[in-house]
Formats: sequence, structure tokens, C-alpha cells
Amino acid sequence: MPRVLLRSAVPSAAPLALRVLRPLGVGALGASAGLVLLLAAGAVTSRVLAARAEAAFPRTGELLEVDGLRQHVVVRGQGPDVVLVHGAYGALQDFQATILERASARARCVLWDRPGHGYSERPEGDVDPGVQAEVLLGVVRRLELDRPLLVGFSYGGAVCLAAALAAPDEVRGVVLLNGPSHPWPDPLFLEYRLSGVPVVGRLMAETVAAPLGHLTRERAVERAFDPLPVAPGFAASPLPLALRPASFRANTEDVRLLKPFLRGQARRYGELRVPVTAVVSTGDLVVSPTIHVPQLVEQAPDCRQIRVEGAGHQLLYTHPDLVLDTIAEALAAAD
Repeated sequence: MPRVLLRSAVPSAAPLALRVLRPLGVGALGASAGLVLLLAAGAVTSRVLAARAEAAFPRTGELLEVDGLRQHVVVRGQGPDVVLVHGAYGALQDFQATILERASARARCVLWDRPGHGYSERPEGDVDPGVQAEVLLGVVRRLELDRPLLVGFSYGGAVCLAAALAAPDEVRGVVLLNGPSHPWPDPLFLEYRLSGVPVVGRLMAETVAAPLGHLTRERAVERAFDPLPVAPGFAASPLPLALRPASFRANTEDVRLLKPFLRGQARRYGELRVPVTAVVSTGDLVVSPTIHVPQLVEQAPDCRQIRVEGAGHQLLYTHPDLVLDTIAEALAAAD
């Protein structure tokens, strides 16, 4: 889950502006006016960037109505059903850019924009991985899929585990690609905490998130690939879509709700009734390779681990062959 660095938080902007402008003879009123102009410029810039993102990454699939929500899906290929679930700050185009062409030669692949991401609508209220899993199962039923294999990259892995726990008879198995399964000790980054503050979070998303996200995304992307270099193919990633105001709010809410949700879900992994294959990169700086999968292997009745030495978080872009082979093996093992 790439981090979007937003060190210039909105609450500190007015005092900062005042400290800068006071020596120039500009008082609180002038500083406040400058802040308003800055936020207005940020809001306009955010909408320009959102329009460019949607032009560069248009909707490519169909919209299904699931429990009153329009969900964006792409369906390709023939064979056993496989549902591919993207991570944070991503969308279904991550799979289109990496493995879809070859995966759809051996399976019927369903790509799904999680609620609030890409072009899927988001329910009201707190939308944790459990809520998203119910929407995912609604997509499975709406498309009449036959016990699909659920493949979750990063955040999508938590959603797939939740779906397998909720409806084991409707799922063939789960493949996790650097997916989180357990709570972690580190506190949330400041931008995720701020995003949950009423008014402040909305203001941040509508004004400064996209401009600052575009300015700082290079380092966030490098961190997601470390210790490997950024793959050239990542230019096809729909990251700009994730920086649109509504999508940014969805991403920050997703991350903010993840740890408390996993704290509860982790107690239930002994109930998993489907096979789980967990791929973990030893160099992952985003989802710890020592916290999540090792505990999941101990708890889940049928869970095997595949360790990828020297790889970072973005396995889809750096190790597509390994991902494809893992999916094929999981399908074969579940037959």
C-alpha cells in the first residue's frame, strides 16, 4: 500500500503562513486570506488532475448493480473462475497492465474495482474489509461465478480472507500477494489520522491531497518497489485515479480501518475452510514479511507460504510469471 506523504497538514497551514508573513507586515487577516487562496487553488488543481486521470485511465468494463451500488468489473477468458482484487492506491487496471492477458488464456478472470476505487461506488458508513467482502460476494453471485479462486494483492488480500470466512462454500481458495492478515505495532501515519478528523479530512482530500500526492508519489512508489528498482511497466498503473478526492478519502479510510478490523478477523483464521496460498516478499517495506504470513500459516488449517527473496511489495509488476504460476498451482490444487 504505497504511502502518500502529506507532511503539510491543513491545521498547521494558517500558523505557518502567519509566521512567514508577519515579518513582512502581513497580519492574521492577510495570512487567512492567503490560506483561503491556497486552498482554492488546490481545489481547482485537484479537479484538473482528476479529469486528467480519468482521461488517461477510463472505465474499461461494465457496471453491475450490487445491493444498489454500481460496481465496475472486467471479465475476460474462459475456464475456472478467478477474481482479482487490487490493493490500496490501485484499481483493476493494475491487473490489466500485468497479468490479465496471460491469465485469461487459462481462466475466466474477473477484475473488480473495490468500493470507492476506480469506477465502483462506495457504501455509506465505515467500509472495512468485511463490508467490501460482502460487496465482493455480491459480485460473485451477480455474475453467477462457480466457486472462484480469490486473488488479493496487498489490501485486497484482507478482503479475500474476509470473503472466504464469510462464505467458504462459495470460494475455491485464496491467493494472497503480499496481503496483510494481522494487526501491526506501528502507529498510522499522520495523513491517515488527519483524514478521519471531521471537516479537516474532507478539506484535505478536496484541496491538498492530490497536488501533494503527485509531488511526493515518486518516493512512495520507490518504497513500494524497494529493494528493486521501479519497474518501467508501472507507468500503466492507475495511481492517478487514487488521488482523486473521493478515491483518496476511500483509500485513507481503508487504511485507517484496516488494523482494528484485522485485530478481530485474526482470531478467526482457524475457521478457514479453503486452501490459502500466501506469497510474501522478503524485502517488502509496505506489508511486513514477518508479521502477517508467518502468523497466518500457524493459524489457518490449510495455508502454504511462498517466499520471494529480494523482492519488494509490487509483485504484480516485478514478478508476473511467479504470480501466474501461483494462480495456476492454486487452481490445480483445488480441483
